[in-house]
Amino acid sequence: MAARKEYITYAELLKHLDQGMIKPVYLFQGQETFLIEECVERLKQTLIPPESADFNVDKFAGKDMVAADVLDLAQTIPFLSKWRLIIVTDIDDLSAEAQKQMLPYLSHPNPSTCLVFTGSKLDSRTKFAQVLKKAGEIVQFWKLFDRDLPQWISARAKLYGCRISLQTAAYLSEVVGNELRQLDNELKKVVAYASDKELTPAVVERVVGNVRERDIFEMIDAVSTGNLVDALRILRQLLTEGEEPLKILALLSRQFRLLWKTKVHLVEQKSLSVTQIANKIGVSPKLAENLQKQVQRFSQIKLKQGLKRLYEVDLALKSSTNSPNILLEDLLIDLCT
Repeated sequence: MAARKEYITYAELLKHLDQGMIKPVYLFQGQETFLIEECVERLKQTLIPPESADFNVDKFAGKDMVAADVLDLAQTIPFLSKWRLIIVTDIDDLSAEAQKQMLPYLSHPNPSTCLVFTGSKLDSRTKFAQVLKKAGEIVQFWKLFDRDLPQWISARAKLYGCRISLQTAAYLSEVVGNELRQLDNELKKVVAYASDKELTPAVVERVVGNVRERDIFEMIDAVSTGNLVDALRILRQLLTEGEEPLKILALLSRQFRLLWKTKVHLVEQKSLSVTQIANKIGVSPKLAENLQKQVQRFSQIKLKQGLKRLYEVDLALKSSTNSPNILLEDLLIDLCT
């Protein structure tokens, strides 16, 4: 008998739902919170009739969760529905005592209740994680690679009743960045604007524009030359224009990851052409040309330090009470020195 998989993927979960294969317990974990939220909603639509959602759907935050309340609901027969759905978010914040209290239920879950835990990462060594896995299914939501974004955008456009070529989708991801929530928002704007079902590069550029891409390149140029004054000026301009701090950070992070990949390939093979670089890292020739110029000003050590600092600020923006503007300004100061 083949060993049971440690986890299933987002795509496999959707296939299971289409086939009516529902587990009484799930753990949705990973960095792609947009996809996690979508799958929770998909599960709700699959299990609960809209007219009975108020009676059969409950949501708790892990940090404030009282285990007894969740257990009482989990054992309650659903009303006007075959299923009851309970969502517990931020499972990482669930106390050890609450985990302990949940163990008996997880060993024998109510077959008419679907209990879903969501979070970034649950320690698989804990008793709670081991019992949860036996009772249900762990679904891993990996962050999409840049090379996977055009295909995701294409599928998303189809969902909205439109078509978009992979080349145009790649352009959209280059301009907007790799945050799925932001990509989805921008794609909806393009779909709403388009007069035809085919989303062309001209329509995408007209709606989304290339200003953000240009500004980010200018900011990277300023950082790479240590020009802190210009870097801060562009940052403040973006913030004044209403750009979300996380979006700015996502674009900066993506750019540094591309610079890192470009540097690695050029160190291994110095005579690479722009076309070869574009093919190796999965970007357009235009972007590859800019990367080839910018990366000359960075050492591998500097890029590695920059990526680490970007990761630290990402965590701070999502969890700290500090001003996002100050966090980003401090980041640029570090990157420029």
